[in-house]
Amino acid sequence: LSRYGLFQPTDDADDTCIAFRGRTHDVNEATRIKEILHHQSNGLRGRFIRRIPKQLRKKRFYNTWIGSEDLYVDLDLVVLCNVLFFNAQYDLGVDELDRSSLTLLTESVQSGWFLDKKWSLCAWYPIDATILYSFADLISLKYYAELEKIRSVVEAAIEARLSDRTQAPMDRLLLENAWMKLTGECSSPFLGPSDHNLDSIREASKNFTFGVIPLLHPFDGLAMQYLSSFKLFKMHYRCDAQCVAIALENHLLKRSTHDQGSESTIQEKEERDPVSRIL
Repeated sequence: LSRYGLFQPTDDADDTCIAFRGRTHDVNEATRIKEILHHQSNGLRGRFIRRIPKQLRKKRFYNTWIGSEDLYVDLDLVVLCNVLFFNAQYDLGVDELDRSSLTLLTESVQSGWFLDKKWSLCAWYPIDATILYSFADLISLKYYAELEKIRSVVEAAIEARLSDRTQAPMDRLLLENAWMKLTGECSSPFLGPSDHNLDSIREASKNFTFGVIPLLHPFDGLAMQYLSSFKLFKMHYRCDAQCVAIALENHLLKRSTHDQGSESTIQEKEERDPVSRIL
C-alpha cells in the first residue's frame, strides 16, 4: 500500500512499526509515523497511564495505542522496544521522548520489574522469552548507548533460562536467537542443534504463545487487575508461520556465525535434507 501512497498506521504502535520493519519505506513516511507516535505519548495533554507502578506513571514514553485520541494510554515494554527499533532502523535521531523511553526501559531492567511485573509492564507480551528477545534485539543494534548498561543483565537472564532444560522447545529457540543476537556466539553449550524440519517445528509450536490479548486490561481497579491475571480473561496468540520464522532465524543465526570450514558440512546436510535448505 505504501507504494501507492495508501499506507495508514494501524491502531497500535506495535503493528505499525513492524510493518515498517518488514520492508523499506520512505524516510519521510517514517518521520510522519514518528510524529503520530509523539502525538499520542504518555503525559501529553494531561493523559497519563494508571495501570503501572506509581514510580513510572508520570514518565514520558510512547503509547501502545496511536489510532485515536479516544484510545486509552497504555505501556508495554515489548512494544516500546519495537518502536525504538523502528526509530533506529530509519535513523530518525534520539529526541527527548526517545531518551525518556530509554530511561524507562533501563530502569525496568535494573529494578527487575521487566520480568517481575511483566503482567502490568508487558500486558500484551507477558512471556519471558518474548520480553528477553525484544530487549536483546534492540540492544544488539548498538544504536542507543544508554542500553549498554543493561546488556549484562539481559544476557544473564537469557543464560539462566537457557540453562533450564525444562524450557518449552519454541521458547528455547526464541531465547537462543536472543542470546546469539546479543553475544554474537553460536558455540555456547546452551545452544541446541539447528536441524529443524517442518514436522519438528509443528510439534514444538504446540501451546507456544508469543503474546496475549488481555481482555480486561483497559479497565482500571484492583478487582479488574486481579481478574485479568486469570487465563479465562486472556486470548493467547499462536501462529505456526511465526514459529517457522523463529526456527528460520535460529538456523540463519547459527549458520552466519560458523567459520568457513563448516560450509561443506552444511552443504552436505542440505543435500540430504531439502527442508533444511528452507529452515
